Amino acid sequence: MKPHTRRFALPLNFYLYVLVALLVLLLVVFGLFTLNEVENTAKRLEELERSLAEEEFSLALEQTMSRVESLADELAHWDEVHQQLQNPTYYTYWKMHRLHKQGTLPEFVLDAGLYDHQGNPLANNGKQELLPSHVPLVPNPQVRRDGRHLLLTYEKIIHTDGVSGSLVLVVELMQAIRATFAFSRVDLAAVDMERVPEQPVTPQELHRWIEVQPRNTMVQKEFMTTVQHAVLRLIGGIIFAGLALLLFFSFLIRKPLVRIRQYLNHLRQGEPASSKLLKYQPVAELEEIRSSLQEYHAQLENARQDLDERNRTLWELAHKDPLTGTWNRRAFERDWKNLRSLLEGKRMEIAFLLFDCDHFKAINDSYGHEVGDEVIRVTARRIQQMLRSGDRLYRLGGDEFATIVIECSRHCAEKLAERCLQAMREEDFSRLGIHEPVNLSIGIALARADDLPDLSELKRRADMAMYHAKRPGTRRICIHEPGMDADRGMLYSSQAIHAVQQAIRHGQGIEMHYQPIVDLEGDQVAYLEALVRLRDEEGLFMPAQFFPIVEAHRLEEEFDLAILQALKQEMKSGVIPGHTGLSLNLSANGLLSGRVMELLEELAYHAQNRPLLLEITENTLITRLGDATRQIELARRMGYDVALDDFGSGYSSLRYLASMPVEIIKFDISMTQRIVAGGREREMIQGIVRMIRQAGYRTVAEGIEDEVALSLVRQSGFTHAQGYLFGHPARPQPQSAQETRNSLSGSA
Repeated sequence: MKPHTRRFALPLNFYLYVLVALLVLLLVVFGLFTLNEVENTAKRLEELERSLAEEEFSLALEQTMSRVESLADELAHWDEVHQQLQNPTYYTYWKMHRLHKQGTLPEFVLDAGLYDHQGNPLANNGKQELLPSHVPLVPNPQVRRDGRHLLLTYEKIIHTDGVSGSLVLVVELMQAIRATFAFSRVDLAAVDMERVPEQPVTPQELHRWIEVQPRNTMVQKEFMTTVQHAVLRLIGGIIFAGLALLLFFSFLIRKPLVRIRQYLNHLRQGEPASSKLLKYQPVAELEEIRSSLQEYHAQLENARQDLDERNRTLWELAHKDPLTGTWNRRAFERDWKNLRSLLEGKRMEIAFLLFDCDHFKAINDSYGHEVGDEVIRVTARRIQQMLRSGDRLYRLGGDEFATIVIECSRHCAEKLAERCLQAMREEDFSRLGIHEPVNLSIGIALARADDLPDLSELKRRADMAMYHAKRPGTRRICIHEPGMDADRGMLYSSQAIHAVQQAIRHGQGIEMHYQPIVDLEGDQVAYLEALVRLRDEEGLFMPAQFFPIVEAHRLEEEFDLAILQALKQEMKSGVIPGHTGLSLNLSANGLLSGRVMELLEELAYHAQNRPLLLEITENTLITRLGDATRQIELARRMGYDVALDDFGSGYSSLRYLASMPVEIIKFDISMTQRIVAGGREREMIQGIVRMIRQAGYRTVAEGIEDEVALSLVRQSGFTHAQGYLFGHPARPQPQSAQETRNSLSGSA
């Protein structure tokens, strides 16, 4: 018995006919719409032509009035005109035989005459119907209609030897316009002047009464007609093609499908199918369907068994990172949604840890992508080993990993982060050919299960903590605090971004402050360290506000160039006192830049006998040691000494020190604070200082703020010191060096 649903089935031809009908209907609608658009376009073009014609007529009228005015000025300068005003005895003769002499006036001037200072004609003007019987004392050009002519009356006041009068011209306006202006858009023969009143009007009012007609643009009309015919032919052609496609489709698809249907009916009824039913199959895919149908039943069960296994494999591919085997971002977002619903209303602490591999881009660029991939795999494995058995590690992208730890307090999160850092320190990366330490920076965001923020907000907090963890002098672990949000808003404010742009593009707003570096043996200022600030109308921007912008937009090289230009100008102008040494900082990109090295050479030339010191962080040297060494040797030949800045805040490994091409080691402020704190750390740092001194290096202690710290760094063997005790970063004063020397002598 056939299923009831079969009675509603329709043949393939029905759908083909409906498809063709819809196609034809769509084309007809499209054609009508297109024709309507063509007509609208023609109307818009006609309006545009009319508008342009009116503008052209206004321009022609303006130029014609200028020509009439010039003609009146020329006649007004005739000596004969002045003579007639003074003595009009022979005015009638003069007017007929001189003024209206052939060639004197243009053809469009119908009549001309002179009037006395009271506005009366000097004598009978002959064609009195054209010239007015009286003219006003204030000239006012007027136009009046005389039949099919427009007459312009133009008056020019003339002053001569105490006698005044007027020159009046009567002009046939349309003839004058034709003689003055060559029209390209206006059809002068079709200009309608019937609406112009017989009462005089000013030339400026003519556009209200004259209706201007554009030239008959046959090309435009022919083009529109051609477009309409083309659209109609296109519609007809497409309809014909649709009908041909219907016949072709019926032959190519419908007939073979009918044969396949008959073939299936025979198989379903258990009857032998005649091979003649599928003897001719013009489409290869239909032939493949026929052969596949015979194997369908045999393969159906195997497909069913494979389905579950394939689903499991696809799910893992969609939720796991192929490089590290950790969970990916999709799994991270899915687990977060499940976690929110699972922990809703419960009172427990949650820690979100965000891991980032320091200087991974430099490692990847220096040692290749294969080594970089292995570093990522090792990092993932080491972190996963430190997590609890039920905790998942997610790779969010690149060298960034994250984990969500339930029932984890602040202390628990810090301990977990420290274990991860220690695991990375214990990993021997030298087997990969990497001779620099590979470290992590970890940002932590804490929350409560009964007050969970959105995932984006929690990650933002961890991102901000990560940013602070990467700052020099930190222990690479930082927990988010509310105050960090205000700091971020300040860092990326539009004012700070504008200040950076102005400094780089135009050298504006750069304000160099200087802090003394003191020679403890001679108690005198050895160098002034140049520290950049940016100033605009809002105030002064500190480095913490604009350096993240410079780094985020990869503008280190351009920013270094702007600072060096500012230092060169200040050195030329004598802002830096005497022969005091100058210490300047350089970024990694700046050190490797040819343009920066050229500017350093110019700066060394202007320094003359002044000592110059180039400060470079240890991170910069370690990540690109080979390239950096070549650039530093070039700087040495220019006359620069080189200092390793912020020693103790980065890799802090003494085994790298011997390979670093430097003469001076600047201990980070955190190392100075440990000396002041006392205990075993003081003894260790003092031992490091003695060892470095014995190796021939000079040493600088940063962060000296009181006499106690100064006394301790003297005892520790430092050769130089720097800090607020000797002076805050500021613009140099004429006696600042001497005052510092005196204060040092007193403290000694």
